[in-house]
Amino acid sequence: MAEIRVLVVSNCESDRRRFSEILPKHGCVVVGAPDYNTIFKLVDGIHDRDVDVILIDLAAMSDQQGIKILRKIKARRIRAGIIVLDPPDMKSFNEVWQLGISGVLSRNQQDGIMDPDKGADVLYAEVVKASRMHVPEDEVKHILEMDPFEVTWEQSLKLDSCGIDEIHRKAHEAKDEWADKKLRKEGFEWLMLCGDWVSGGSIQKLPKPEYLKAFGRGFNRVPFLFIWLH
Repeated sequence: MAEIRVLVVSNCESDRRRFSEILPKHGCVVVGAPDYNTIFKLVDGIHDRDVDVILIDLAAMSDQQGIKILRKIKARRIRAGIIVLDPPDMKSFNEVWQLGISGVLSRNQQDGIMDPDKGADVLYAEVVKASRMHVPEDEVKHILEMDPFEVTWEQSLKLDSCGIDEIHRKAHEAKDEWADKKLRKEGFEWLMLCGDWVSGGSIQKLPKPEYLKAFGRGFNRVPFLFIWLH
């Protein structure tokens, strides 16, 4: 199953190692973690679907190296979402925005990407958002027109919050009556439907978001939760 492919660009070995460790835990594939000396050759070899997101650490570079890389990526018209980490000064920050890049993160406490507890979730959320920015409209339209129970986990990652809401609305519209009967028959207070897999239980054992994500990745389908409100 293909996942979000992330190219990490940083001169800082410890940060490259950290990103290469935490992103795969969320189902991402780190396709490379080069430094400035190799990135220009690598960018020349990138095609539209080789990577989904490029993460560039500007603070670890000097003499406008990161800005030069960003300009080259833009000139190549590579269809990948871009996340910029720590523009070192206001000049760099302004240049990032002038290039049309809105995914900007920092290591400070507000963003918390270096936080050992929540940092991985913060970074992954930004990676998902960036990966959606280059999804063609006709591809999104196709996903939204599918049977929601046939939408793969990979496809769901390409939707924004409105798209996710729409497939959940369609799923409940199609299965609410079935789920209500199933809940009453089994004596459950909730049901999870993920592909062909059905599970249920008491409200005290309602699955947490990370549990639903694990099922989604494992079955490569969107997990839908039905709760009996009585």
